[in-house]
Amino acid sequence: MTNVIAIANQKGGVGKTTTAVSLAHGLALRDKEVLLIDLDPQGQTAVSLGMKAEPGAYYLLTPPPGGVVTVKQWIRKAREHLWLIPGDISTNASQALINAEARPSSYIADQLRPLVKDGLGLDYIIFDTAPSVGGIQERAIWASDKVLVPTATEFLAADGVRKIYEAMAKLKKEQAWTGYPPRPVSRLSPYSLLFISSFSKIGSHLVSKSKAGLRTSF
Repeated sequence: MTNVIAIANQKGGVGKTTTAVSLAHGLALRDKEVLLIDLDPQGQTAVSLGMKAEPGAYYLLTPPPGGVVTVKQWIRKAREHLWLIPGDISTNASQALINAEARPSSYIADQLRPLVKDGLGLDYIIFDTAPSVGGIQERAIWASDKVLVPTATEFLAADGVRKIYEAMAKLKKEQAWTGYPPRPVSRLSPYSLLFISSFSKIGSHLVSKSKAGLRTSF
């Protein structure tokens, strides 16, 4: 069975690409067959692996006649057991088309199905997603069994975590998403609760301090 994992946060600069590449490489080192898919128009997953950004994600998301054969042509071997569908700026065009045609939440999952069934023997598929909302990220989450949410210890990154959790809850409630659900705060460990409490206090303090600075500056 292929496990599908999305790396997502609606805030940029929190380590999504680093997390995706490191997780994929770590699994590959354990002899797992891994397909890493770069859904970020910046194309930095390929760059991180010493490769060039290419429009592989575009052809996955907007396949011409030929379907899986064409998509398979864009699968690159990055390391032993690690395969990559690279992305580049053309992924933006895919997002515009997906939104314009109102493709269903299951769209990316539907596009992946032939790859999973085509004898590639994949143990894991990992999505590196862009921070912006607008279609691709939500559909990547819907296609995933689990979602990892990297964050930085600053207020805006934490707000991005909140928005991702809200998006997952909405997908589960309204779109029948069956992936790993947002974990209720009541089920978190005491250490996690202590971190969240402390982080919230620090964030509130920083916001109050920033507002005070703005009042004295203008």
